[in-house]
Amino acid sequence: LLRWVSITHISSNAGAGPFGFVHSMHDVALGSVYAVLGLFANFGANPAAQVSILRQVPHEVLKGLSSIGALAFAVNLALTLAGFYVVLRFVLQSYRKPVPQAPDVKTPGIADGLSLMLVATTIVSLVMFVVSDHYYPVDARYLQIAVFAVFVVSVTYLRHRQWQTKRLILVGLLLFLSVAFGVVPAWRSYHAEKIAMDTVNTRNQKITPILSGHHADTLVGDYWRVMPVKLSTHGAVHVLPLSGCTQAQSILSSQTWQVDLRKQKFAYLLTLDGATLTGYSKCTLQQIITAYGRPDSSVLVAGSLNNPKEMVLFYDRGTDAAKQAAVKRPDSKTETVLPTPLSKLYPASCTSTTIMNIVAHQDDDLLFINPDTLHALRSGSCLRTIYVTAGDDGNGEAYWLSREKGAEAAYSAMLGLNNVWTQRTVELPTGQFLTIANPQHNQTVSLIFMRLPDGNVSGNGFASTHHATIARLAAEGIGSIRSVDGQSTYNLRQLIDALAAIMGAYSSAEIRTQSTVSGRGVRDHSDHSTVGNLAMAAYELYSAQKPGTTLKYYRGYAIRAEQQNVFDDDLAAKQAAFLAYAKYDGSVCQTEEECASSDNNYSAYLRREYETIR
Repeated sequence: LLRWVSITHISSNAGAGPFGFVHSMHDVALGSVYAVLGLFANFGANPAAQVSILRQVPHEVLKGLSSIGALAFAVNLALTLAGFYVVLRFVLQSYRKPVPQAPDVKTPGIADGLSLMLVATTIVSLVMFVVSDHYYPVDARYLQIAVFAVFVVSVTYLRHRQWQTKRLILVGLLLFLSVAFGVVPAWRSYHAEKIAMDTVNTRNQKITPILSGHHADTLVGDYWRVMPVKLSTHGAVHVLPLSGCTQAQSILSSQTWQVDLRKQKFAYLLTLDGATLTGYSKCTLQQIITAYGRPDSSVLVAGSLNNPKEMVLFYDRGTDAAKQAAVKRPDSKTETVLPTPLSKLYPASCTSTTIMNIVAHQDDDLLFINPDTLHALRSGSCLRTIYVTAGDDGNGEAYWLSREKGAEAAYSAMLGLNNVWTQRTVELPTGQFLTIANPQHNQTVSLIFMRLPDGNVSGNGFASTHHATIARLAAEGIGSIRSVDGQSTYNLRQLIDALAAIMGAYSSAEIRTQSTVSGRGVRDHSDHSTVGNLAMAAYELYSAQKPGTTLKYYRGYAIRAEQQNVFDDDLAAKQAAFLAYAKYDGSVCQTEEECASSDNNYSAYLRREYETIR
C-alpha cells in the first residue's frame, strides 16, 4: 500500500489531539457498540439512530421496523451488508495479487490505490473512535469516511463486471421504493431534531443582538453555543470556547490567539438550566463570580429576572477590575445579575440637591434638557434620569440596548469619565423591574431604564409591540402595558406609583420633565407630552410626602421655531454629549456637519433649550 499511495501526516505543534484515550475495557466495549451503530446510522440502516441510551435501542429498532420506513431500512441494510462484502472481497483480492517486480510490469491503477487507502483510513477511524474518550452517541459523524470508502471500493470492484438489464431495473426499483418509503421517517427525524434544537436556536438568535447592543467583541462559553453565534455574525464576534465553566478549550482555541480576560472586555454566556448540546458543565453564578469577579452588567436570554435560565454577563474592564469590585463590596457580588429590591437602593449622599429628569427617549434629555443637565452635573448635584420608554422605534432588542449604551456614553462625555458603567436590576414593590446604570465608582449619577414600548409620533405605536403605547395607557385605551424585554407589566396607576416611588427612593428635590403641550403649531412626539403628564401625576403624589419639591417642564420639538439660546462652551459640550450618544444610534446624525444639514432638525435642538410652564 505504501508503495502505491503517498501519505501526508499533519500534526499540531503540541502533538495533541482533541480527545484523550479511554481507560477501561468497559469504555472500549461501549465505544465498539456505538461504532457499529454509528456505521449503520450513516448508511441509513439503523432505525434507532436518534437514540443515545443503549437500553432503548431494541425498542426503537422494533418500532422502526414496524413503521412505514421499514422497507427503506431493510433495503439500506441489504446495501450496507453488500457493500461490506464487496469491500472484504476487494481487500482479499488485492492481498492475493502478486506485487510487481519488474519495471515493465504494470502496477495497480490509481483507483485500486485510492480504494485501499480509503479502507485503511476507515479502519483507523473506527479504531480511534473506539479507543478515544469522547461522547460516542452523537459522534457518528466521525465515521462518515466509511460511506465514501464503501462507495468508491464498490465502484472500483464492480466496474468491469457485466450486469443484466433486468437485474439493474430490479435494483433501481428497490432503490426508488427505499427512497419513497424513507421520506416519512426522514421527515420525522428532521422534525424531532428541529424541536430538540428549537430552545437552543432561539436563545442563540437572541444572543446576537444582545452582543451587538452592548458592543461586546468576545463571547466566552460552551463551544456548541458560542460557535453558532460567531457564524451568525459572519465572524464579527470573536469567541473563546470553554471545556468547563472557566477553563479555556486549549485544543479548539490556541493560546496564541486567546483573549486575555484579565484586561480586556468580554461577555460570558451563563446557562443555568443545563440546556446545552454536549456534556458541558452546568455552571453556577457563584462559580463564575468566584473565578471572574462581579460582572459590570448582565442581560437576560431565557427565563425571568427572578428565575433566570440563561444570561449574558458583561465584563467591560476584564476580570482583574471585576474581582476588585467584588472585594470592595462583597455583599453586592450578584447585584448586577439578580434583582435588588428598591428598598435596598443605596443612593450616594449628595453635596447639593438631587435632580431627577423624567423623559421618554434616550436622547430627549440631551436635546431638550441640556445644558441644564450639564450645569447640574458640574454643580455637584446628584442627577437621576428616568427613560420611560425603550426608544425602540418598533425595532428589536439590539437597537434599544444600543441606545441605552449611547445614553451612558453621553453622560460619560459630560462627566469626563471613561465609558464603563455598572448596571443593576431593581425590583419595585409591585413586581416590576428597572435597569439602573451608574458610572463605575460613582453613585451620584443614575440612568434608569423602564423599557416601555415606543409610542411613535402619532401615539399609535408599532406592530412589533402590538401598538401598545403609554399614550393609549394614559387615555385608558388599554388596561396595561408590557415592557419590551417582557419582564414588567404596568397599569396606569402602577406606572404613576412607580415614578413616585423612584422619586422617593432618591429623595429628589427637583423634577424636570417634558412639556405636556406642543405649542406654535409644531406637533410633538406623543411620548413627550404623555411622559410630562405622567411625571406631573407622580409629582403630586411625591410632593405630598415631601413639600417644597419643584417641578419644571421643557419644551420638545417646538423649540426649533424659537431663537438660538445655547452658545459657546455650553453649545460645544451639548454637541459633544449628543455625538457621543450618536455613535450608538444609527438613526440620528453622526457629525456636526450632518446635524447642521437641512435634512433634519438636530442642529436646531442642540442650539436651543426652553423651559416652560407646562
